[in-house]
Amino acid sequence: WNPDIEAFVAEALKPAVLKDIQLKESEKRIKITCTEDQLSLAIGKRGQNARLASRLIGWQIDIDGEKVETLTFDDQVADAVTAIAALPGISQELAQNLVNGGFHSANDLKQIESGDLDGIPGLEEHTDAIIAAAQGDNAPEATEEKATLETEDQTVSADEDESTEETATAEESSPEEPTVTAVSEAEETPPVDDEEQAVPEGEKEPAIEENPEDSKD
Repeated sequence: WNPDIEAFVAEALKPAVLKDIQLKESEKRIKITCTEDQLSLAIGKRGQNARLASRLIGWQIDIDGEKVETLTFDDQVADAVTAIAALPGISQELAQNLVNGGFHSANDLKQIESGDLDGIPGLEEHTDAIIAAAQGDNAPEATEEKATLETEDQTVSADEDESTEETATAEESSPEEPTVTAVSEAEETPPVDDEEQAVPEGEKEPAIEENPEDSKD
């Protein structure tokens, strides 16, 4: 026994796998949904499982089977033909022949090598086209990526050209700076020492006359 009604019902109806359990406490009613392949397991032989669980909890149990959509063989063939016909260079008729020949997907076509289709009516003469279509399955995506890269390269090149042009214009418009000539120490006028300040020739210093009175002393 389990006080949790949902857990108790799920345990009581094992080994069936229940998909959904809905409780209506006001009516003491339980609605159970499971797939069709689990319906007979949930109900049990002659409804024994459902009746026993209902008596134990005192609630009415309704079990419904959910219909599962399954693809028929014809549906699967049609889907395979549509998928292969979507490849570049593959017609609807050629796709049908490929599916009839056991090739049901693009991955199957990628395994085809030259000579594999020899002797197969409707396929032998299209071997090259089939191999090319299988190898080019991702060609549109690759082409788009290549175009994007080329566009980015062109954009970068245009930016570089514009930057170069602006630099050249700036150089032409800027005024020339005045040239500063450095004067080396050798070219500077050397200082003249006091001792080397000679009196020019032809100019003599005036003689100092002695005072006669000084000579008598």
